[in-house]
Amino acid sequence: MYGIKIKNVIKLFLLKFLRNKYRYKINIQHHLISIEGKCGEFDLSQLNYVYLVKDPEIRNNRLTLYLNDFFKIGVNYHGFTQMYQTLSSKYGFDDATFFEYLCKKGPFSIQIWRKKQTQNYVILDEAYTDYTQGFEIQSPEKIFIPWGTTYEALFQQTQFKEKGISYGFIFPIRIGRLLLKDVWITPSVRKDVPILALYTECYHESATEKSYQELTAALRENQQLIRSCVEERADPKLYKSVLRLNATEFELRYYRHIRDDFDRGYTKFSIRDTTDYLDYVINEPYESQLVITDYLVIEAQNLIKMDYTDNSIVKRRPPKIKEKFRDAQSLIWTDDLNHKIGFTSDDRAIVFDKEDIESFTLANIETTRRHNHSSLSICFVDKNKEAITVFLAEHHFLIPYVDKIKTLTQKEVLFLEEYIEDV
Repeated sequence: MYGIKIKNVIKLFLLKFLRNKYRYKINIQHHLISIEGKCGEFDLSQLNYVYLVKDPEIRNNRLTLYLNDFFKIGVNYHGFTQMYQTLSSKYGFDDATFFEYLCKKGPFSIQIWRKKQTQNYVILDEAYTDYTQGFEIQSPEKIFIPWGTTYEALFQQTQFKEKGISYGFIFPIRIGRLLLKDVWITPSVRKDVPILALYTECYHESATEKSYQELTAALRENQQLIRSCVEERADPKLYKSVLRLNATEFELRYYRHIRDDFDRGYTKFSIRDTTDYLDYVINEPYESQLVITDYLVIEAQNLIKMDYTDNSIVKRRPPKIKEKFRDAQSLIWTDDLNHKIGFTSDDRAIVFDKEDIESFTLANIETTRRHNHSSLSICFVDKNKEAITVFLAEHHFLIPYVDKIKTLTQKEVLFLEEYIEDV
């Protein structure tokens, strides 16, 4: 940064005269950057890449520091020049590119720095063929964990680090001939159910798409996986491959730089067990006894957001329902013989004793951030039980069903319209 050309010194000097309507001021204390007048701060120890962006909707150029695409610093902010000089000197920004684009007309989005990463995966020379059997924890005494192992059983065999509601393995994990570090398991409300997925962010040391290329090539060396490719995509924004062998699915995604979407530098690698663990989802003896007295068809899918790993009340779509209705149809049915009310959408179903249900609440919710939705919830006779949302749909979608649900179930349906400030 030092010894820069006179014309670039002038460019930096002129930034001081750019309009700063809200008088934003940049502060750097130790490893934290904050902006007076804005909420939030940025931890420089987490800095992965820096882009200079010109947005046609913003009057001036903007230098944008990004971690997970969220922290922005305008070049018109007070203190920008000093901040840029400090960070460029510390990290080694591409000053030539920065000054080349600083006064250019937009729109543009150009990388001026990227952190070199420690590669966190290894492709082993051994020809392992146990891709679909499970995974091996590389602890001092290696432990092979077969698919179908529950969270409870796994927690008794190895140590984890916790982050929010997720659990990360302390030791690397081997999947076939891939040795992966920083592997996490998908969180589950229930711990007495099988682990269904692992995921990690795989970095090549260059923090480029080489991680995607190498991992995909390694998987495709397995002849069975080559024949089982179910999806492949390569476009300016995303590289994606999905390969399936028996009940094990491998998905790799690499997000590339295009406009205001930045190159993330890693491959998101997910390994899923798609086995139908019927012991957890068969609802017997009720499935055998089920009688459909009356029903209401709702032409929509994916209305039940829970699955059996969230709540033990979530079961499979009963065979008698599947025989009579299309999978794309959601359904509410009554069963007067067994005194039940059931709800099903896609492959999931929830059944309640009719006498346990006091009423329903159908809510149409609008929020500040436009997370708008409509929902159908059950209120129980037992006030110690929390209400349960059985259907969740798009905004306004469920409103036409208020009277129909009331007629079908012979229960009160309270309709609510709310506005929530979710800021």
